[in-house]
Amino acid sequence: VEAVDAFGKTALMFAAFNGHTDTVNALAGTHNANVEAVDQTGRTALMLAAENGHADIVNALAGTHNA
Repeated sequence: VEAVDAFGKTALMFAAFNGHTDTVNALAGTHNANVEAVDQTGRTALMLAAENGHADIVNALAGTHNA
């Protein structure tokens, strides 16, 4: 779940960027993906979702954190 590509992006980041709500919920919830991970440009999954207008994902990620 925490594997990254050459730019530091995780599966959660790709799902958030592309608006895949069910995948985001599965990764962040069931699989406990790190919602606070940052890519090489300093952006999180929440930032990527917001930049692309995915309000449902922003709301979902804003309510989660890895304590």
